[in-house]
Amino acid sequence: MVSLGDGKAPIQATLIGSDSYSDVAVLKVDAGTLPAATLGDRSTLKVGELAVAIGNAVGELSGR
Repeated sequence: MVSLGDGKAPIQATLIGSDSYSDVAVLKVDAGTLPAATLGDRSTLKVGELAVAIGNAVGELSGR
């Protein structure tokens, strides 16, 4: 179950993949009209700002 910040009832989630070493999981939710994440512009980053990169070099979670 996934709880969102809007205070609505939790949403059922499906575990797509996980990595216990880094304590990360990929979940799939069918929540209808969730807003898309706003992507930043890497050219505007400054030294010391937080940047998050998400990916998997070996593709272990792809194709599911």
